[in-house]
Amino acid sequence: MRIGKFHIKSVILLILMYITLFCIFSMNAQANESIPETVRIGLYFSDQRTGSAPVSSVSIYCASGIDVAHCKNNGENSLIFNFRFLRESSRLELFKYSFSNRCSVAVVTGSQTLSAALWTMEDLATKGYSPLLAYVGSWKVLVGGFDGLEEASAYIDGTLRSALPGYNFEATNLSGIYTGLSVDGGLSFIFDAVSGDIRLSPANGSQSPILVENRLYRGHIEVLRTSEGDMTVVNVLSLNDYLYGVVPREIQAVSNAEALKAQAVAARTYTINSMGKHQSLRFDLCNETECQVYGGMSDEDVNTTKAVDDTNNEIVRWQGDPAQVFYFASSGGHTENVKNVWGTEFPYLEGVEDRYESGTSYRYRWETTYTAAQIRDQLLEAGVDIGNIRSVSITAMSDAGRAIEVTVTGTKGSKIYENEECRYFLKDLYSQLYNVRAVGGEGNDATLVGVNAMTIDGAGNRKDLYLSGIKAASATGFADLPSGGGLVVQSKSGKSAFPTVGDRFTFSGRGWGHGVGMSQEGAKGMAAAGFTYIQILKHYFPGCDVG
Repeated sequence: MRIGKFHIKSVILLILMYITLFCIFSMNAQANESIPETVRIGLYFSDQRTGSAPVSSVSIYCASGIDVAHCKNNGENSLIFNFRFLRESSRLELFKYSFSNRCSVAVVTGSQTLSAALWTMEDLATKGYSPLLAYVGSWKVLVGGFDGLEEASAYIDGTLRSALPGYNFEATNLSGIYTGLSVDGGLSFIFDAVSGDIRLSPANGSQSPILVENRLYRGHIEVLRTSEGDMTVVNVLSLNDYLYGVVPREIQAVSNAEALKAQAVAARTYTINSMGKHQSLRFDLCNETECQVYGGMSDEDVNTTKAVDDTNNEIVRWQGDPAQVFYFASSGGHTENVKNVWGTEFPYLEGVEDRYESGTSYRYRWETTYTAAQIRDQLLEAGVDIGNIRSVSITAMSDAGRAIEVTVTGTKGSKIYENEECRYFLKDLYSQLYNVRAVGGEGNDATLVGVNAMTIDGAGNRKDLYLSGIKAASATGFADLPSGGGLVVQSKSGKSAFPTVGDRFTFSGRGWGHGVGMSQEGAKGMAAAGFTYIQILKHYFPGCDVG
């Protein structure tokens, strides 16, 4: 059977078309696979790194009402009850609750429904008991507190059966970890926090925001208690709903639209790469600078919300996968190679020129002065004891001009700080891009660069040489070196300045933040100069794609 050339070409073109469409759909599916449907954001939690603290109580309000559900440890959720607020001033209060006794008597109702338990509560109260409503997998009414099951069982057989005919009783162990709920100090019950968590959602599936203390949040709220400590409060919501509350906290909402889009894509990419960062605390990201600042619906702005929507599902990619994306306030003129900050290496996280920064932003230029005693005290607070501080030297710098090794020398020895430590070893150093100047007792300045002056004996032993009080010989005789001055040594390779003892040390710097990735001030400047958000992101993450 003969097949014409035209027919063969048509078949080949049709096959190629199907292959192309399949590849496009496969790429889109792969791209969307990396986008999480929901994120878990810690609002109140215990973390020494951030200084965050859990809460012993929290107030809740939602205009449409609240559905209170039990999130079991096996992943199942069951609605406990639905609550409607009668007044805008009403609040559902959650608080930690514990028993002083190990056991209690459970008065078991016939159907174990909330309505039956409430009827039992009212009946027992009229008969002189002080019942406590509890949800422990089902509704129960607790009476009394005892040190053991035998004592509780004896109370049932000796007192309750004859005093309360028609009721069923059981002696039950108490977990010791409960969350209490009350409405305006009235009706209250306790919830067994060992078997699961409490989920608070807008009633009947509405989209009303939930007020937690004084902030509104989208999605729903979970209250966790995993120990005898206070409560962890988590906001669970969609990725874009989360970004609505992040972008305006990370960049001014009045910024150019292209800068806002660049921030939205960067924040989305960062979120994807940080999922599970706080897994040990049972949420993904926190709401602070440790992750991304998140203010909930209370901080949303129409401009930043539009930027999130306009870039829906777009992220920065390196060879098809989500790139490791970071951003910060300002670079001071040049971003930094990631290896000089966190010690890791990525081909797209190398320093780039940042000439579109305005140079007038907050902390673009900064200066901080410490006395030698203040530096000593801050180091002692961090567990470093090198005695009284004699000198501070930048002993290595990156190509971008940032300090990547700082040596602090005291009367008991020296301490070397490297990479990001150069920004954090003292408080109020806003970037690694700085120089240090020592100011001595006589007010003479010395720029501290290079290394400490030292002597080396025949065996190769080194000893720091402090220049204060040392005389210099010249053709005209001996002269004292100024206690706060600097010694400059001329050699064939040029001039070298050596640090001297100073009473005060002034750090003069540029930029604010770690310096890796996208400068927010630079992004605003590029947007004002006419660059698109994709061009902005490709500038700060060279070799990456956006999509």
